[in-house]
Amino acid sequence: MAALESGQVKGYRQAAEVFQVAERSVGSWWRAYQAGGWEALVVRRTSRPGPHEKIGPEDRAVLFQAMADYTPEELLIARSC
Repeated sequence: MAALESGQVKGYRQAAEVFQVAERSVGSWWRAYQAGGWEALVVRRTSRPGPHEKIGPEDRAVLFQAMADYTPEELLIARSC
């Protein structure tokens, strides 16, 4: 955005070429920046919708304790090389 704002690059196409991103992305980012400044460009991650946890908290605690107490070989976990 600074390169566009300062005139170091002329337009979305040149910015896309210089920074090796899609021209459409540059346009989207520029419009967001113009509307809300740098804060508008911050990526806010949200959790993905999907299946619930495969194991419950109690089983997870047992698993983590086993991982802390034993080696993979002791737990019969084969390593692939």
